[in-house]
Amino acid sequence: MRILKVDKYRVTKRKLAEAVAVLRAGGVVVHPTESSYGLAVDPANREAVRRLFELKGRPDGKPVLVVAASVGQAERNVVIHPVLKRLVRRCWPGPLTVVGNSRLVFCHGLGKSRSIAVRVPASAWPRALAAGLGRPVTSTSANRSDDPPAYSLAAVRRSFAASTFQPDLMLDVGPLPRRLPSTIVRERRGRVEVLRSGSIAIL
Repeated sequence: MRILKVDKYRVTKRKLAEAVAVLRAGGVVVHPTESSYGLAVDPANREAVRRLFELKGRPDGKPVLVVAASVGQAERNVVIHPVLKRLVRRCWPGPLTVVGNSRLVFCHGLGKSRSIAVRVPASAWPRALAAGLGRPVTSTSANRSDDPPAYSLAAVRRSFAASTFQPDLMLDVGPLPRRLPSTIVRERRGRVEVLRSGSIAIL
């Protein structure tokens, strides 16, 4: 795994170009989010998605969320119900994830239905990766399934120590503060249903 030291708040063109090149080649990029480190791949690349699931030891078909560069990019790729758009306007960028039907042909491995979870994160790097790739990227947590979230380079290395292969690149901003994961919601019968409680309280 190649380590690229980056600034948490400042995205530079050269380092972003290196990371996007890895994604375009079907690689796996570890990136900082508002909470823990996440794993980014191109969700339209079947081989990249297969590697992501193998790396995490994640059951095939168990969906992973994607992050978008902007509200516009999210809406171009995922149908967001009007009842959720009110939350989106209030909470994005931020740790709110919404479930909707995919407009983009994401790989089947991301889920067994057309629904997919998306958010526009507050963290600069995942937004920049999605902007650079031109579509949302995955952002599942950078750890083996059932391991705790990784908040540092050392934790990422520990979690994947026994994996058959490693992530291709890590964007290392140093240790991250421990925060709750994003809140996940969907529309059900015209109302907001909370699928996972997290950083944002839904009243």
